[in-house]
This record gives sequence, C-alpha cells and structure tokens, in this order.
Amino acid sequence: MQSKISIVKLDTEISPSLLSKAYALNQLNVPEVGSLKDEQEFGALIDIANINFFVYKDNDLIGFMVCMTEGAKYHSENYKFLSKKFNSFIYVDRIAIDKNSRRLGIGNSLYRMIAEDLSPRTVICCEVNTVPKNTVSLKFHDSLGFKACGSKDFADGHSVTYLYKDFSVK
Repeated sequence: MQSKISIVKLDTEISPSLLSKAYALNQLNVPEVGSLKDEQEFGALIDIANINFFVYKDNDLIGFMVCMTEGAKYHSENYKFLSKKFNSFIYVDRIAIDKNSRRLGIGNSLYRMIAEDLSPRTVICCEVNTVPKNTVSLKFHDSLGFKACGSKDFADGHSVTYLYKDFSVK
C-alpha cells in the first residue's frame, strides 16, 4: 500500500501536540535549520509567521514550512537583511523534512504552494547555510531558479547566503 502525503496550511492556532512534534522535527534538522531553545520559542515563531504548512504522511507529521511576509515583527538578522532588500516578499524562514521522507518532491510541492499564493508579491526569499555548507539545499534552490543577493558571516561561526526568486521575471 502506497503512503499518502498531504500538505495542510495552518489556519488556526497550533495545537500543543502539533507544536511538540514540529519542535522535535525542527531540532532533528539542525544545523540545516536554526536550533530553537524550546517549544515556547517555536510556538512564538509560528505566531509571528503568517504562512505555515505542515506535511503529513499517513497522518504522521513529516515536515513543515514556516514563512513570513514583509512587516512581520520578527527580529531575525536574516529576515532584517531581506527586509532591507525587498519591499514585498515571502520569506521562507525554515523548512524541515524528516530524513526518511526526503527526495519525495515535498520541497518542490511546498514552494509551488507558496508561489500559487504569492500575489500581490512577486518575490520568495530565504537563506541557506554556507558554513556548515548545506549543499543539498543550495542545489535545490538553484534548480528552482533562485539567485544570490548577499551573504553574512555570523559571530558564532556559521555563514549564510541569501537567495531570492522574482516570479515577475520570466
């Protein structure tokens, strides 16, 4: 029997059980995504974000995508950098996929869903680690047509490249 994968946009407050599962998945995906100190910090992130997708395989959480638009009250250095570059955008703060569920097209599906809901915005942006190097994500974003628009070295030793894709450009 083939597993059923579904992607659900969170339109309500996150339940305690979903918060717990998503936080655990986030932590399993460090350093590809930033570590969060506890479930409360993850819950605050979800509250700030105005676009959240959760991915299920046979009703088990296997992934999520957390996004913000311009004007969010988010204090991330990455978000602040991109806010200075773009007036109107969707910022993909993090995507986490269970390691056993990768390479199934979930990332493509998540980005396709964001692109379908982009209007009136035309730009999707994100950052990807270059130290430690996240080669898989860099190749994935390149395959989708994302371009670099800056980089930053952080005091803790990690570095990122900032990427964007302008959907108004054909």
